Amino acid sequence: MAEETAAPPDAINLLERDHRLVDRMFAEYEDTEGTDAGRRTMLVGRMIEELSAHADIEERILYPLMRDVLPDGDEQVSHAIEEHDEAKQTMARLEDMTPSDDEFDGAVRTLIEAVRHHVEEEESELFTRLRESVDAQKLAELAAELEAARATAPLSPTEEGVDGTTPLQQAQERQSE
Repeated sequence: MAEETAAPPDAINLLERDHRLVDRMFAEYEDTEGTDAGRRTMLVGRMIEELSAHADIEERILYPLMRDVLPDGDEQVSHAIEEHDEAKQTMARLEDMTPSDDEFDGAVRTLIEAVRHHVEEEESELFTRLRESVDAQKLAELAAELEAARATAPLSPTEEGVDGTTPLQQAQERQSE
């Protein structure tokens, strides 16, 4: 019997896997809300790392392609980046807080709600349209690019990226334009 090999992951599957990972962290945080400050701090730290890296690779690798292949790509990507920027600002605030701060749980809830909304839009609209617009080979190549980019992605909105600026600085510059 021939050995079956798994098909290489495509870019959309890879990003959806990231979404599931972060949503599990959200659910775990929601289960611990109001208790165990150390566990909540650790979970929020992991959320920030995952979301920072995920946003970076989408913005550097996926979104330029979406701008090119979707008829309304500029508009869709601009909206997605606005949502990323809002999340980055919330994450930067969270980095300066502890669970004992009055605003901590509210900021985490804001982040969770915003990210869940963003994921819903990406998965129900953008990813579906991208899959219809790009062939399987290109999506497989894109997955490899995303994985390679993850190695240099900032793990915080205040950590410098490959261009020497922080994701938070980029967000602030876009908002001032």
